[in-house]
Parts: sequence; structure tokens; C-alpha cells
Amino acid sequence: MCDVVGLLCACSAPDLALAPARARASSFPAAPAGASCSARHPPAAHPAQEMTLTVVAFLLLAVHANPQTNKHDSLARHHGDLAASRPRRHCSASQPPVLSSDSQPLFVKWEDYVGRYLLSVENISFVLVGANCGRNNMRCAIGGDPVWEYATQCAGWTGLVIEPTRALFEELRTAYSPYQVQPLQLAVSDHTGVMTVEVNGEFTRLRDVRVNKTRAKFKKNVFGRRLHVATSNRSTETILVVTLAHLWPGSGFVILVVDAEGAEPKILSMPLPQPLPRLVLFEIANLNAQQLAAINSSLVAQGYEHVHDLHHQDAWAVRHRTKPQDRLYGIPLE
Repeated sequence: MCDVVGLLCACSAPDLALAPARARASSFPAAPAGASCSARHPPAAHPAQEMTLTVVAFLLLAVHANPQTNKHDSLARHHGDLAASRPRRHCSASQPPVLSSDSQPLFVKWEDYVGRYLLSVENISFVLVGANCGRNNMRCAIGGDPVWEYATQCAGWTGLVIEPTRALFEELRTAYSPYQVQPLQLAVSDHTGVMTVEVNGEFTRLRDVRVNKTRAKFKKNVFGRRLHVATSNRSTETILVVTLAHLWPGSGFVILVVDAEGAEPKILSMPLPQPLPRLVLFEIANLNAQQLAAINSSLVAQGYEHVHDLHHQDAWAVRHRTKPQDRLYGIPLE
């Protein structure tokens, strides 16, 4: 089984349906084609990387040795067959996704961007960084999830959903198992390595072992309301960190969504992998003017234009007239 191990070496029979995670960056040199990933055949590494890759390999092998994890892996491998039992339908401006009684209102409607940025709202490939537990409800996504309703209802949506924390990832994987979406348990930043995550419900604090210091603050939620979590409920986890380049397939993605607990500037202030996504949506609620300017400068230099600042549409946000929580950039169709 490859799964995330495909980031570290080339496996003979990759299980990822989209097969995007290949070690193309010099920081994670690839093994010879057809090499297997196992405890006896770990990924090759340069001397300076041996400790990091050893830790990563150990963590990944431990994950795959977990019977509960393997149960979900089996579901993930066969998600294409399962998806057939939940047929998706035609979606358009006149036929948007149908929200259930517990769904959050959509703060981004991708059908609105057909014509200038998208050819249609179907057959969309996407990557969502910071997927939480996936579903578009108050528990999983305060303010709403930008892809769940489309990925589970609209024809041809495929992609990656990324969540670093164990408990949320297990929920995420279960939620998406019937669909053509591949969950990955890792974090995305401007470097590769390993991070320690302090888990506080929906919010996390990241400590990067490269520099051995706290790199991100405890985050208020998108409405400025702090989540109170008892100390006994807090825990730490060690997770793999990669760049977008490690996740990017040769065909690219159409939509990139980033909700990375304050790491948005690290991900978006550097050039995006080629081919570029048509639309880039990211959370701005906790970014300062300097960070927003750096992201804007980088995206504009790559051909993007600022499309909209988006307000969440749930009752609390509307009642309190909250500031925009997310920002959308796009590259116009030629």
C-alpha cells in the first residue's frame, strides 16, 4: 500500500486513485521506479534528511499497521465502486447543490464563476487544505464547507482533502469514503518535515521541529469566538508536513482551497505548482494587512485577479454582519 508513503518513494502499485503524491521535490528524493515501501525497504534519504524521513516512515508504517486504519483504507481503495451507489447529478446555475436541513448556507457558489473562470461546475478537480471532518454542518465547518456539497452531489468532482489531526481525519475519511475524493492525513506548508500539533477541537497549535519553537498561535474561530476546551481534552500529535508541489498531479487541479490555521501566507506567498488552478480560495479572517499584501503580490504576479471577498452566510454571521472571512482569486479563461 502506498497511500501517503507515495510521497516518499515510488511504489509499484499506488493505491491513491488520483496518484498525485510523488516525490518530485529534491527534499524527498524518489526511490527507483517500482520500489516498495515497507519496514525492510524504507525510503532512501540524503544523510541530512535521515532522521526526519525515519520518523515519517515510522509514523506512516504505524498508521498502516492499525487495524482500524486499514478498515478505512479498504474503503478508500474502493471508493470508486462505492460512489456508484450514490449517483451524482447535473449541477449548474439553475441546478445548484441541494442543502439538507443541517447544512450550513453556501458562502461560495462555484456555479457563479462559470464563464469567466470555469467551463462548467462539473468535472472539477480540487484540493482542500484544512478539511476538518469534511461535512458542511456546524460541527465540522463553522461558517460552511466550500466543497462538500459539490463533491458529494455534482457529477465529476474529484480531489484531495487534507487534515492533519488524527480524530478529525478519521471522520473525514469515513465521510468521503463513498465518493471520488482521497483524504490525506498531513499538513501543508512552505517546507517538508515533521510538526507537532497541539489539538484543541477544531483548532490547532503547530510546533515545527525544524526550528523547535511555536510557529502558530491558538486560533479564534472565523467569527472571533474562542473555542473553550478543557485541558484534559488537549493532546499532541506528530504529523508529516509537505508542500503543494508534493500533492500536485501533472494535470493540476481546477480549484485550490486553503484553510490552514494561519499558514496561508506560507502556502500562497510562494509560486503555486504548474499547471495553475483556475480558482484559489483562502481564509483571511486571521491574516494581517502585510500577509494579505504578500499573498496578493504573489498571486497577481502569476496571472490571478482578485475576484471577491466572501462573507459567511449562516445566521450568526449575517446577524452580526461579520467581516469577510475568505478571499477568492481567479485566472480568467482565455
